[in-house]
Amino acid sequence: MPNNPKRILNTVLFFAMIALVFLAGLMMTPPGRSYDNAVFNEVFDELHRNHVSQPSEETLWRGAIDGMIASLEDPYTYYNDETDYLRWLERQGEDFVGIGVTIQNVDERVVIVGVFPDSPALEGGLMAGDVITHIDGVDYRQKSYLETITALAGEEGSEVTIGYERQGVFYETPPLTRRRIDNPSVTSETIKDNIHIIHIHSFGTDTADVFKDHLESLETLGIDGLIIDVRDNGGGLLSTLEKILDEFLGDDAPFFQSERWRNNEATLTQSKLNPSDPKPYPIAILINQHSASASEVFAAAMHELGDYPLIGTQTFGKGTQQVMFELRSIRNHFLNLTNGRWLTGSGIWIEDSDPAGIAPTIEVAQNPLFTTPLLYVSADQRFSFDTVHDAVARMQVLLNMLGYDVRTDGYFDAATQTALEAFQTDAGITASGELDAETASALSQALIDYRNDPENDTQLQAAIAHLEAIIHGDD
Repeated sequence: MPNNPKRILNTVLFFAMIALVFLAGLMMTPPGRSYDNAVFNEVFDELHRNHVSQPSEETLWRGAIDGMIASLEDPYTYYNDETDYLRWLERQGEDFVGIGVTIQNVDERVVIVGVFPDSPALEGGLMAGDVITHIDGVDYRQKSYLETITALAGEEGSEVTIGYERQGVFYETPPLTRRRIDNPSVTSETIKDNIHIIHIHSFGTDTADVFKDHLESLETLGIDGLIIDVRDNGGGLLSTLEKILDEFLGDDAPFFQSERWRNNEATLTQSKLNPSDPKPYPIAILINQHSASASEVFAAAMHELGDYPLIGTQTFGKGTQQVMFELRSIRNHFLNLTNGRWLTGSGIWIEDSDPAGIAPTIEVAQNPLFTTPLLYVSADQRFSFDTVHDAVARMQVLLNMLGYDVRTDGYFDAATQTALEAFQTDAGITASGELDAETASALSQALIDYRNDPENDTQLQAAIAHLEAIIHGDD
């Protein structure tokens, strides 16, 4: 059939129109979603020039950095400007200004992992495991980790009130006065006869030398048995840890393995210790759920290479490694970067355990009174006969601790009033039979004294009993 010129022309025009529509669509369609510098710069400029809040360039740059880090969902990677870094560096020494707590970001919550001796935090009743929720009455649960630790910091002599959650219950401290905190990374004492204990509170820059001094002093006195306590130790420097382990272990096997990422490639390395002779006395290690990071490396190495017992409860379970390095592009700014994970000498990654962490070889739960909150009653509060309140229940727990047999459900009955009057008389307080600020303070001090008595530390007593059995040759 002969071709129809008109039909051919119409067909050509139709396909030409389709092509034009297609090309127009390409011109109207945004380019592919490739996030590059151009996209970032465009968004940055729009926000800087046109957002109603008129943010500064510094605010936007810091927000961009914080946003990148937040996208990792890694609480251990964070950015430090010069002020943040100097504050971090100060805490690695043997004193600093603050309320006396060590904290970590755990599941988007700011958790206290250690409280320093003779600190405002200890006097205010804060303990390892408490979750900081409020600072000076402001709710910080939805704020960033950096915002929270910045609010905790302050000038020497300034006051701060901490709201915290313990085992699902909310409490608040009295005003705490920030002061210079002695930050002894190591303390020691004689517990019984020639059984001594060395507490390692953190693995800081001077800890290895301080530890060696304590150990040598105790060895001069004579050691029949040694307890090394890393409970509530949130970790620290690997180089420090290695020097301390060198005092006890000299096995040819690795004490630690490190899988680190560099230029998108992972490298596994093994670390070994210098040869050393084993100590001539038995050693036990105390651990708990707040022993984290470097203290977990310490516990694992002491058990795997030295066969020393681990006494207490399952450790925290932090199996990642961080490095803090100075940025080349801006002076005195640092990035604390999670760049690897660590494994025990035998190749165990503790975060892969169920539950995470290092299990004790001798499991011993702590005395529950060691986690009982201190009792705080404000100056305008008084509780008396026939009232019901949480403060009354906590008072009753403390009265029972002191040997008074009363109920603990929070109802202020006649027996509670009689016991309270007896306590007030014994404490030299006016026997009003009412719970007021002065009485609450005296009961809290009684709880502090109770915890300071080694006889009441269930885990410590288990370690002493274990060493005594070895010393005396018991089966």
